[in-house]
Amino acid sequence: MDFYPRIIQINSAGELDGELKELGMTPASAPECSCLPVNALLIRDVSLDLALQLKGMAHSLGAQAAFVGEGVRDAAALILGPLFLFEQLGEMAAGSWPQEDIGPLIKQAEKNYQRTEFTVQAGKYTLSLGRRTSIMGILNITPDSFSDGGRYLEPGLAVERAHRMVAAGADIIDIGGESSRPGSAPVSAEEELSRICPVLKALLAELEAPISIDTYKAEVAREALGLGAHMINDISALRLSPDLGVVVGEYGVPLILMHMQGTPRNMQQAPCYVSLLDEVITYLAKAIERAAACGVKPEQIIIDPGLGFGKTLGHNLQLLHRLDELKCLGKPILVGPSRKSFVGQALSLPVNEREEGTAAAVGYGILRGAHIVRVHEVEKMSRLTRMLNAIAQSRHAA
Repeated sequence: MDFYPRIIQINSAGELDGELKELGMTPASAPECSCLPVNALLIRDVSLDLALQLKGMAHSLGAQAAFVGEGVRDAAALILGPLFLFEQLGEMAAGSWPQEDIGPLIKQAEKNYQRTEFTVQAGKYTLSLGRRTSIMGILNITPDSFSDGGRYLEPGLAVERAHRMVAAGADIIDIGGESSRPGSAPVSAEEELSRICPVLKALLAELEAPISIDTYKAEVAREALGLGAHMINDISALRLSPDLGVVVGEYGVPLILMHMQGTPRNMQQAPCYVSLLDEVITYLAKAIERAAACGVKPEQIIIDPGLGFGKTLGHNLQLLHRLDELKCLGKPILVGPSRKSFVGQALSLPVNEREEGTAAAVGYGILRGAHIVRVHEVEKMSRLTRMLNAIAQSRHAA
């Protein structure tokens, strides 16, 4: 099955109606549900017989409501109830249908949803993700990036910028030598390396922070990792250069896999999805499988839904609102809304006036489960994340 069972939050009757429509049911035909807000287990791509039996099992366990429909892809079930019920359902369903053994997948979905902390090893640096939100500072060494293109092309300025970001609270510095703004054209590996290597060498000698390289090219990754870079951030999730996974596997470093529809040159030319969350999650799940096949350690993989990469305003807002559904993949989550065009579209503001909108998107992403936020304005976003973390950790404070 291509669909991965996942737990979602349903906060209103309108959200429940939307889910039921995707299952092929009209809201009027569904039993009335007065238990909102509530967690729900969503399962698709199963036989109608299995969906009906899961519904019966859920009712026997005391589910608040359970629905079955034939929607976008074959039969599906939506089961409302507390998290422990889903664990019990997974136990009950295990082994019941050898040809569709959904039980272990349900149990894993519940386990992944409840997991909040991960440990990733980036060279000599241990990243404890989830105890607090980590900040990734953006360092574009390009002439044409949408926000700060050309500002840090001179290596000395780029090195100074990285030091300022770490002093302001950055946990990771992400160096990019090729713009991925909408409509941008690719550059050669040689050009990319000529931009990043002088800066990388200087920072490795001076900076006490892990350095990520934002590239999809295996040649660039091999050179940068050979110099001592600590992790790779691939916007193509191994689509544009499959050998990149082999390089990362050889060095044993973390790999960020991002969802993108198309390429930077064409990704914003009428992006379209049949079912946004299903497609993003399936894309990332297959990318995780590709990475593992290349030798990348499962515990070293981080996922990114790719805000702004082949998405409309509505797509980006929906991904932020439903970010927690990516937990079903069992990986740390990174989000990068910083100054992006969807923020400008929502607020009708130019790129240099999007900090408040960025802060709102960053904060919402954290509340929905983001472990790492990738930002330009490190100092302001660090203050925001520290405040949110302080509030979240205050439950038992005196």
